[in-house]
Amino acid sequence: METNEKIMREALKGAEKKLEEASLEQMHARVRRIKEKLEEHGMDINAAFSYPKSSSYDYQSAVSTCKYAHSIVENDPEHPYFCMLNTPHYVIMRKDVGANFEKKAQEYAAQFITDFVNKMVAKIKEHYGNVTIASAHYAGTADPFVSSLLQITDTEGNQYKYNTICIINISKLGKLFNQWPTRKVK
Repeated sequence: METNEKIMREALKGAEKKLEEASLEQMHARVRRIKEKLEEHGMDINAAFSYPKSSSYDYQSAVSTCKYAHSIVENDPEHPYFCMLNTPHYVIMRKDVGANFEKKAQEYAAQFITDFVNKMVAKIKEHYGNVTIASAHYAGTADPFVSSLLQITDTEGNQYKYNTICIINISKLGKLFNQWPTRKVK
């Protein structure tokens, strides 16, 4: 007899593959954008990704991009760098960039789906107790937390539907934050 987790994981197999492909494409696209910007600046990382000087969301995003850019390049041996302010720092792309992207995308997608399955099993147990699932059908985006509908049938023929969506709320301090509520559909 299959467990509830295995049945739901099987229903989400297509979503896991799509999520893996989307993750892989995003990783490659980020490296492409960084490489293009470096090429625009003659492979000078200081010119392409100078360290930002403010303290806003743009600052945090720029710091993240700057750090990632530094992590995927190495010093150009033809242009020694002496770490002086306002001097060019010529780099080349590391040869191993992208070598483990597929593995990372698979791990990310598998963990994401596992988290979703665990959330749904807990939700069903909370609402109906120890129900044995006979089948599950998933309809939604590649990312089940963004928008999805999970239809479950138990061994007695009862059907349960759950809708999960991403909503954006504002805290009482004015900060935006995401929530991913899963609600029972009647």
